[in-house]
Amino acid sequence: MSRESLLRIERETLIALNKAREAMALGKFNAENWVRAQETILKTTRAALAIDEDPTAEVGELRRVRPDGPLIGEPLWARRNARSASAE
Repeated sequence: MSRESLLRIERETLIALNKAREAMALGKFNAENWVRAQETILKTTRAALAIDEDPTAEVGELRRVRPDGPLIGEPLWARRNARSASAE
């Protein structure tokens, strides 16, 4: 998936998440599930964007993205740098 597609999904998900939160505030039926679903999509999309920003990622490399994964919200290169700094 291209970076442009991921950014579009992120924008659309933020709009949907705001609508879901409004529905939840109004007490709409099942709105909590809608909020959770949009939050999961947003976390996963941002994890994919973090991989795209990783300078160590090879062109065409496949990496797994999970909304509940340990790298959500943290670029892979930052985690590697923290590990190598602690090993020194």
